[in-house]
Amino acid sequence: MQTINSPNTWKTSRYTRALGGQDGDGLLYNGFSGATMRLSPRLYHRVTDLLAASPPDTEITEDFTEDPLFPHLVAGSFVVESKTDELRILEETYEKERQDSQFLLTIFPTFSCNLGCAYCFVGKKSGVMTTQKQEALVQFVTRQLDAQKPPGMAVDWMGGEPLLASRPIASLSQKFQQLCLQRDIPYSAQVISNGTVITEKTPAFLDSCGIRRIQITLDGPAEIHDQRRFYKHGAPGSFGHILEGLEHLVGKFLLRLRINVDDENLNQVWSLLDLFDERGWLGPDKEFYPYLARISPFTDACSGVTESTCSQTNFHDVHYKWMQKLNQLGVPVATQGLYHFPDRKLYNCGAVGLNGFVISPAGELHKCGLTIDDSHEKVGDLGTTLDFTQSVMSKWRNYSPFQNEGCRQCQFLPSCLGGCPRNHLDNRELEKAENCTFHKQFENKIILNHLKLLDQTKGVSV
Repeated sequence: MQTINSPNTWKTSRYTRALGGQDGDGLLYNGFSGATMRLSPRLYHRVTDLLAASPPDTEITEDFTEDPLFPHLVAGSFVVESKTDELRILEETYEKERQDSQFLLTIFPTFSCNLGCAYCFVGKKSGVMTTQKQEALVQFVTRQLDAQKPPGMAVDWMGGEPLLASRPIASLSQKFQQLCLQRDIPYSAQVISNGTVITEKTPAFLDSCGIRRIQITLDGPAEIHDQRRFYKHGAPGSFGHILEGLEHLVGKFLLRLRINVDDENLNQVWSLLDLFDERGWLGPDKEFYPYLARISPFTDACSGVTESTCSQTNFHDVHYKWMQKLNQLGVPVATQGLYHFPDRKLYNCGAVGLNGFVISPAGELHKCGLTIDDSHEKVGDLGTTLDFTQSVMSKWRNYSPFQNEGCRQCQFLPSCLGGCPRNHLDNRELEKAENCTFHKQFENKIILNHLKLLDQTKGVSV
């Protein structure tokens, strides 16, 4: 615990929030440090009086610094020295981290897919990465690793359905792992798959490729899913095939099961938890995390989903009940950022990082995965020298949420950092407004809900 030096003056952190409980108690949360402090009704009343008397960036009266509670407030950065410029520290951290970020590659080895989902953001493109483009990609990775000397390398395999291009994945993975081993750089990888082509041989294949994390998607129970994630060529629904694939993976990999929801299926997801429980997939050691994801029109290719998008209020009501049920079934949701706990961000997206790139099957280099279907948004091509003054490249490199006065003044800045940079760069006003709504209307409740679940896990009554 920090020693209080009496000559110092103190102020309330601009990122401290008081969150009241149902029985007069509450907690403090600081977005800058990520610290939480539980308070009895008596202490909560005292602290909220302090915050009311000393708004952020105003000096705290000297008499309170003698209070036994004060060192705890300092330790959690709920109060900071008056000279501390928290906004400047956040901005400096943001710039440093995005310059020194690990090498993040999102690779689309193919645009081909066996499903015809209406909300797919890839659009109508097709094609598989050729051997020539693979060789150019290895050369690109080699140059970047040697030039930037990043602290690590992480690859996301996407598509289309990436596992339809298993040969490029296998070849490239072997070479990436060797390059990192030679340079003593940690390597990690995940695959985002629709889950329909997974067989008993897939786990060994994924292991050989250094893939430890997998994301697979469902759209609800079989009768709903099969109407929405259907095969392109008239074969029966994909739900049963996905469950067969999951059976080969659960307990062997860190597995995130994304369940897409909108107004049409939001209240129909509950039977999935019964199904997962019956199969023995849920528990503290399984690393199987089913989560709900609100469908949105990410690109023009999936703009048709707008009318069925559910409200944030309805989504979060169901989402918390979903978390409660998972918690009761032994899934440690309270410690998983996947379930929306608002950790402080160092920078907000690989697209604005110096070392973040998205690679198309044709060898186009992009900064944002959601622009992969638009060749006008590429920042270069494999086999050519990157031009950091190129207009599209420059817009990503020059973007900063700290240029936005509304973001600079926002109490939620540490956990938000302005949200998706693309929404700001493309003036997507609806998406920007929804991001603000999420943080300002729901973040405090999410924090309280996570702590309730954590207490229930520990057997504590709240």
